[in-house]
Amino acid sequence: MTRTRLWAGAIAFASVVSGQETEPVASVEGVTVHFVSGEPMPNVRLELRRDDGGYYATSLHKGEFVFSNVAPGVYRLSASRAGFLNQIYRARQRLPHATVLALKAGDRVKGLVIRLAPQTAISGRVLDEAGQPVAGASVRAISERAADRGTGGTPEGGASSNDRGEYRIAGLQPGTYYVYADMPHPAGGSLVPSGQSVHMGWLRTFYPGSVEPSGAQAVDAPLGADIQGIDILLVKARLFRVIGTLAAQAPGFILILRSEEELDGAPVRFYSSHRTAHVRPDGRFDFGYVPVGSYRVSGTRGNLYVLPALVTVVDRDVTDLRLTTAATISMKTLISLVGEGPLPGGAICNNALNRYLFSCHVLEQRSFMWEGLQPGKIALRKEWVEGPYLKSAKWGGEEVLESGFELPAESTQTLELTLSFHGGRIDGQVVDGRDEPLPDARYSLISETPGLAGYNRWKSGLTDQNGGFLIRDIAPGEYKLYAWENDRIVWEKEKLKEHESKGHRLTIRDHDRYQVRIKVIPLGLE
Repeated sequence: MTRTRLWAGAIAFASVVSGQETEPVASVEGVTVHFVSGEPMPNVRLELRRDDGGYYATSLHKGEFVFSNVAPGVYRLSASRAGFLNQIYRARQRLPHATVLALKAGDRVKGLVIRLAPQTAISGRVLDEAGQPVAGASVRAISERAADRGTGGTPEGGASSNDRGEYRIAGLQPGTYYVYADMPHPAGGSLVPSGQSVHMGWLRTFYPGSVEPSGAQAVDAPLGADIQGIDILLVKARLFRVIGTLAAQAPGFILILRSEEELDGAPVRFYSSHRTAHVRPDGRFDFGYVPVGSYRVSGTRGNLYVLPALVTVVDRDVTDLRLTTAATISMKTLISLVGEGPLPGGAICNNALNRYLFSCHVLEQRSFMWEGLQPGKIALRKEWVEGPYLKSAKWGGEEVLESGFELPAESTQTLELTLSFHGGRIDGQVVDGRDEPLPDARYSLISETPGLAGYNRWKSGLTDQNGGFLIRDIAPGEYKLYAWENDRIVWEKEKLKEHESKGHRLTIRDHDRYQVRIKVIPLGLE
């Protein structure tokens, strides 16, 4: 049933989106303000939602909003306005959920503050070698932090060029970006004009006009900036066909041809730099046409995977690529605990191995089975978002926590992991320039211990309404603790270097307990 209400005084308009009629018994009040200036922001649309429905409201001229007569339940609060980044109330970076509001009968939640940051945009034109506009090009922006961590598969934003070659990528977080344009390459022979044997096509081209990632020019996009004039000269070149045969009779097998490249010294898999092919019943496959370069072929189906194959395309079609398959590997893991606490089975399955494309399930209380693994180097992560840290890892009786280990094609060995609940703990508070508690600030604990990388280096979150935060289960090591006003810019290594001296240095040992009070780094005002 759907209902609509308008309360006296026009404080806010709200409607029940869906769900059963329930006697309204709670309310939520707050204000929306500009992230930089702190000025009230009217005309912000707010949504208070739970799984089976919710309410919406619009902030008034002083930024105030009220959700009155709200049914009890667990809600998430979000805010949006044209030209600004969508904001989820106390959303945690890199987590799929927001901080929830658990409302009970009679609750009167007041004083919520939601700060909306102006969006950043990048615009320009896509042109050919003669300076003419190219329509229909796909333009993508990859953040520097994604390139630095080797996770460039998902761009931060994208747009298509219009008939004038113009594009505009809006809704970006502040940061430094690499921008590139690409045109889809049809498979088969559709790129070949009648009577011709040379296949020409557009190549993925980085701003300002380089087909090599090393020639990409970074675009600095501060908070709220509208960066214009980022014109890309799209490069056209000859393309070559890649076809072959999969030895195993595995119809339905999907193969991936991926270009392994580097950007800013780190390997990056770009959104547009791979082709897929379906294996036909006769074992044949066709990747279509690709530019000159080096590629790796991969693929999995059931308990089979394609043996690693490197394809080098130089000056002719590749017509005889032959691939074979092998069975994937299962690896049993035993868990022992130091201290007491809940065993984070899901966290171990999803985070302990620095690998992708595998499955994991619980065998019994303290043992797991990883399946779908391929031979090669296995690296381990010491800690994850929540739960005990990884204290020890043994493979074949040898300690491999720091070094990792080689997983052979055939093995019956068991991986032994020891998790500890005795890690360090930090109770902290973030304050602003006036020494006042600062809610919704980003705190980050960054490891300086040699050998740690990627997820091992970070523990991060947002402060509560009193500027407070708590970090548990910290692995022993050397760290620096930062507090940032801007929620996303912390992930960029260049910005981190600029403010390295402002970090609070900590040495963590088992059972250590710290109480700290740190000042925020006001990046959002730069």
